[in-house]
Amino acid sequence: MRIAALGTSANPPHNDHVFIAREILKRNFADEVWLVPCRSHVFNKPLWPRQYRWKMTKLLEERGVRACDIEINKPGKSYTLDSVLALKKKYPQHTFYWIVGSDLIVSGEYKKWKSWPRLKKEIQFLLIKRPGYAMMPATEKCFIKTGICGSNLSSTLVRKHLKKSLPIDSLVPKKIAQYLKYLKKNHLIKDL
Repeated sequence: MRIAALGTSANPPHNDHVFIAREILKRNFADEVWLVPCRSHVFNKPLWPRQYRWKMTKLLEERGVRACDIEINKPGKSYTLDSVLALKKKYPQHTFYWIVGSDLIVSGEYKKWKSWPRLKKEIQFLLIKRPGYAMMPATEKCFIKTGICGSNLSSTLVRKHLKKSLPIDSLVPKKIAQYLKYLKKNHLIKDL
């Protein structure tokens, strides 16, 4: 099978994650999309406890979309190369792709990834256009343009709405909204 991995902090997951996963499947770039929440962020961004982020990722599962625990259960920081190698070792019968936004191309941020020269030999990347970032010609052969355009929706925006007690129903799937209300009501995450 062709598997497209979508790395995420899931802090929290939102509607754009669902949209991208469904579009990847609809346009036949992969047979399944695996949502891969990280355990800790490479750039040390604060994250909610992993058990809540994992639960929310699991709530996004539907036909063709599943949660993958390859990063969230691994101690330490989550580097894409390590995850790719672990996936290929654990599931040698599959062909993997990694989903990334065009902002990484425009900024050149991908060149700072751990062991970039090796990583680009290990996997191909499915490019999603991000608003405000032109889809420039990919200078690396490992990038595949999908024609899919994401939105400006972010986990940061969802958290801001939560802090201000603004509605989030248009930002996250219903199951996620209900779970976030549960977490807030029971004071399980301190900054909610």
